Formats: sequence, structure tokens, C-alpha cells
Amino acid sequence: MTALIYSFLPETYISKSVATTSLRRKEPPYRMENEANETPPVNVENEKVEAEVEEDEAPFIDLSDHFIKPDMFDGIHILDDTFEKIEGAPNFRQLSGFPVFGTGQPTEQAMVEIIKRAKTGKDEEKIIWFTMRQEPLVYVNGDPYAPRAPENPHVNLEAKMDVQQIRSVDKHLAKVLKKRQEDSGNNTIVVHKDEEFADNPMDRVDYEDTIEVKEIKNLDAVYDYCRKECNVNLVVVRIPVQEDQMPTESIDAIIDILKNEPASTPCIFNCQMGKGRTTLGMVAATLVKELILTAELR
Repeated sequence: MTALIYSFLPETYISKSVATTSLRRKEPPYRMENEANETPPVNVENEKVEAEVEEDEAPFIDLSDHFIKPDMFDGIHILDDTFEKIEGAPNFRQLSGFPVFGTGQPTEQAMVEIIKRAKTGKDEEKIIWFTMRQEPLVYVNGDPYAPRAPENPHVNLEAKMDVQQIRSVDKHLAKVLKKRQEDSGNNTIVVHKDEEFADNPMDRVDYEDTIEVKEIKNLDAVYDYCRKECNVNLVVVRIPVQEDQMPTESIDAIIDILKNEPASTPCIFNCQMGKGRTTLGMVAATLVKELILTAELR
């Protein structure tokens, strides 16, 4: 892993003792390009992505008949009481000695608190938020929900999508829910929940609940809110990671983004639970930052 990270760092960060041909590549093997149209899959700075999703663009997946379920569930938080807690941010933690943070998918308010926690106090400070999820999301009343197929309500959608397709489906899902809210006649929508927690998702029993809707937002709108609320230069990087798959390209993408950043730039990683995919990102980021910090101190 260290050799892989060395190979992606600029030559100025590699000492002569390790800058061997076997550790250095002339060009990064991964440019974080959209597989479909070869546009970068990152939302850079506060600018809108050039290939902004058109309002009337057909989504990659039609979610008109899909359920939505809360991202959070009983038993999602597994860290003990020695870790700092932020309400609405399951498994939140910071890696000791580094500005690297991890969390499960937070509520909107928890996202604000996490960014404030990562912020060092400077206005318009650059903070990079890596979302390591491939499944679409929507926020209802400030809480994250994910779509589920009616025939398989206990499993996240596993359709392989690039970043622009995910953004399109996110916005499509928000529109679907707003239509359901309007059609209800009483400002409500139906959500699906589990009767009780079970380690095996297939042992969980699904039931319907009706909630009153105050606000529906797609994920981009939540990030925009957090930028303004925290007064930071929040750079959002979406790296769609499929669970239980070899994450080589995901590691490449993280290295490619961080290799030219100061070691002090805060980084936040999240997936649904804040476990596997989040930990992957935190480890990669920390190794990069350790090498950069060593070079900065020379």
C-alpha cells in the first residue's frame, strides 16, 4: 500500500532514497473519469458540475415504484463510549493526530456539526467530503433515506452507476417523493421501516409508516446548505464503491485528489454505516497525509 501511494505522489514529495523506478509512475493510472462520458466525477469547490443534470433528463433508474427506508436503524452505531459522539452521525470518529474523519450517513444537522468539528476556524476553509456510496439518497425532514426495490426491501440498490447517473437518480428520487407528498392531500408520504433490528437483514420484518413532510432535499441541496451554514469551501467527491469488491480504483481516486493537498486539509469520509467503505477511505487518506506531512517537515 505504501509503495502504491508513493507512486502517486508528486516527485517533490518523494525522497531520493525511495524515488526508484519501481515506486514511481510517469502518469497516474487513474484519472477519476466518468466511464460513460469521461468527465470528472467530482463536485469541485462551490461550482456546479459542468455536466449539470437537466431537469427533464430521464434517470438511469426509474424509482417511481420504489420504497424508501431510513438509512439509520437500531444497532447501526457500534463504537463504544470512548469515542466522541455527534447526534445523528453514527460511528463518527477522528483518526488521532490527523484531520481525517469518518461517519455513517449523517442527518443534515449532524453534517453541519461534523463540518464545524473539522473546521479549524478559518472562513472559506477548504474541507473535502468523500461520499463512498453508490446507492442514491434523499433527505426527508433532515434525515437520510435510501430507495429499495419492493421485492427486496432489506437490501440497498446495487445498480452500477457513474457519478452523473447517481446525481440524476438522486434528483429524480426527490421529485418522486414530492409528487407523492402532493398526491397525498395531507402533506404525507409512506416510508418503510423494520419492526426490529436483526443482524441478518433478511430476518427483518418490513412495515409501512406514514410521516408528515416538512422538507425534501436531494443530496446536492444538503451539501449546498452545509456550505452556507458553515461558511466553508466544501469540496464534495463522490466515489461510488460497491461493498465487498476490490476497491483499487477507489484508492486511486483518493490518492489522486489528496496528493497535491496540504496534510492539514480536513477530509471527511462516509458510507451508510460508517464502517467498511468509510474505513477504507480513512486509511488511504491517512497514509497519503503521513507521507506528505513527512515531506513538509523536511
